[in-house]
Amino acid sequence: LAEHPTAPKILPLIAKQLTNIQPNEYACQNISNAVWAIATMHQHGDEYLPMDALNCVERAITERLGADDFIPQGVSNCLWAFGSLNRNRGYEITAESVDAFGEGILRHIDGFKSMELSNLVWATSTLRIQFGSPDVMAAMDAAMIDAAH
Repeated sequence: LAEHPTAPKILPLIAKQLTNIQPNEYACQNISNAVWAIATMHQHGDEYLPMDALNCVERAITERLGADDFIPQGVSNCLWAFGSLNRNRGYEITAESVDAFGEGILRHIDGFKSMELSNLVWATSTLRIQFGSPDVMAAMDAAMIDAAH
């Protein structure tokens, strides 16, 4: 990505915009897409990782996970993105984010598709998440069993 001719100009502008993100300013899907895009860009060890922007996006996600328009796919994509950033760049999410993701998973447990569930399980494992409530893992286990039938 860094070798693309427009990347040196565009990426800092995008990162600057993301550092000013206000949780209610963007639809949940847009916030989810932003963290997914950042993670996708860094799957191959690209050196440019806008940490300030990523931290702001994480805070926005944490604040919005309980919103009605944060759909199951968005929850799954966000946690996958953080898992990918952890695996490829060592990024760690905050304890507050872990709690918010746990609540988001429980809120949408009946709406996750099998691919979204597998992404949640992969990201949970990759991030070595310990949810505050055992209900989160129990619900994910039950949803995975249901999805397999």
